[in-house]
Amino acid sequence: MRNPPKKTKRKTGVYFFSSAHTPLSCPLFPKTNLPGHDIESLLAASPEHCQTLCSAHPQFFVFLGFSGTIFKCYLKNNMAEMVAKAEEGVTSGLPTHFCQLVNSTYHIPNLFHPNYWNHLTNMTSSLLTECAMKTLEGINLPGSDLRFLLVNNAKACQKTCTEDPNCQFYTYTIMLLLMLFHSSRRCYLKRVITMPAPPKVTKLANAVSGFSLRNCHY
Repeated sequence: MRNPPKKTKRKTGVYFFSSAHTPLSCPLFPKTNLPGHDIESLLAASPEHCQTLCSAHPQFFVFLGFSGTIFKCYLKNNMAEMVAKAEEGVTSGLPTHFCQLVNSTYHIPNLFHPNYWNHLTNMTSSLLTECAMKTLEGINLPGSDLRFLLVNNAKACQKTCTEDPNCQFYTYTIMLLLMLFHSSRRCYLKRVITMPAPPKVTKLANAVSGFSLRNCHY
């Protein structure tokens, strides 16, 4: 007979917030906006991509905000004056510098707690590298092409990008060639000079986009 699972106690003094995150990721806060104090806006394909851009930016930024309707990533600072507001279609979050893994439990701050900013100031900075880049169905990242090749599926395109040291992101498309009665399955490998920030993000049926997995740690 199996022993019952041990009960774990939640430590006091830490504010927990229900958020969308994986075991090795920094938390994201859906339906949460932190208006104002924008330093820069970039195009991003997803909240996870926005978080990666925020974490990799050469300047130090405190928060990110992602609007899913226009694919915009807003980098912010001046955390002492930020006020969290509930808003549909907007995701906010932390750069990975603020994630702290202690005894396999994430200390996740509550953005709405009155003592949050004091808690954040006292946190130990610990950079966690992980793969936040999921595949993005129905998303096209036009431009910045290195080359294209024919592959059977989006997974093969992702693998090709990961194995190419020059590839930062990709778009896989299926084009129906009605006159020839077959489809053209193209994998476009892409790169920009600095961070993997696509110059344009659009919606496109039969397209799958994503990012290189070279920096992923499992």
